[in-house]
Amino acid sequence: MLWLSRETSPFIDSIARRGVMFERCYAPNIPTHPSFTTLLSGKEAITHNIVNIGGEVPIAEGVRLLPEILKEQGYRTIAVDSMGRHFSRGFNEYITYAWNRSNPTVLRKAETVNAKALSAIQQLKGQEQPFFLFIHYWDPHTPYLPPAPYRHKFYPKDRDPYDLDNHSMDEAWTWEPFKWYFHDWIPGVTDAEYVISLYDGETAYMDHHLRAIFSGLRSLQQKHIGHHHRRSW
Repeated sequence: MLWLSRETSPFIDSIARRGVMFERCYAPNIPTHPSFTTLLSGKEAITHNIVNIGGEVPIAEGVRLLPEILKEQGYRTIAVDSMGRHFSRGFNEYITYAWNRSNPTVLRKAETVNAKALSAIQQLKGQEQPFFLFIHYWDPHTPYLPPAPYRHKFYPKDRDPYDLDNHSMDEAWTWEPFKWYFHDWIPGVTDAEYVISLYDGETAYMDHHLRAIFSGLRSLQQKHIGHHHRRSW
């Protein structure tokens, strides 16, 4: 398979090499609303009541979120997010962003999220208070349409994504939810490897933009060490 040898996330990989590896990692729920609620509460969807996107059922009474607990413990809590709802609970600052959602092919806006997040990081400079920073990106996420040069970064130039002799997408196109959900951005595509390459391009795109965030966080660490030689984080 073409994708096995692709270097899609060199920066994220460099962080992983210095961290702790969890050999088993499971998404607690899908889609985003229940999954994020579980992430921030430590409770399953059946317990916190958030089981779908945009549902009208509120989060269960008595369920506390991580930023609420950290705020009580003296942390400055900041979110850069677009979900709203109960996700804003417990944050000293809940910074939102938006983009034009009328065109599903131009939703890739890591730059927009970075601009908000880097501004928040700059405001943390010189402060002694510990902080919790939650940043929500939408990449990689459907539609898989990374900007240039990532859109064609991993797909061979001599290969045709619309080759009628390639039937690797047949099963996907006969599955009704997939067929209509993705119809607007990859109509007529026959090569499944092309879709995989778009996802890989999204990953590389996100990997690139995370560098700036970690650089900003490192600048906080360096300033902190410069003033307090015996302390680090």
